[in-house]
Amino acid sequence: SVSYFAEELCYTPKHFSKMIKDACGKTPLELINEHAIGHIKYQLEHSDKSIKEIADEFNFSNLSFFGKYVKKHLGASPQNYRNRREE
Repeated sequence: SVSYFAEELCYTPKHFSKMIKDACGKTPLELINEHAIGHIKYQLEHSDKSIKEIADEFNFSNLSFFGKYVKKHLGASPQNYRNRREE
């Protein structure tokens, strides 16, 4: 979360968000999502890990939330994305 990174760097979330937005034109949450999706895509495309193992690796609280997150960002469920990449 944005709060986690702000706290790690000893900033308030509001100040941290403003600094990041001013520096690169994107919000911290956009950057976090881009980074996470990049790693999730890599895992779905290049690993034999189960969908549940990947969700656990990225600390999603449950498989349903992971599926919704992936579908929102990749336009397909994790399994459909993996299957589509294998074709």
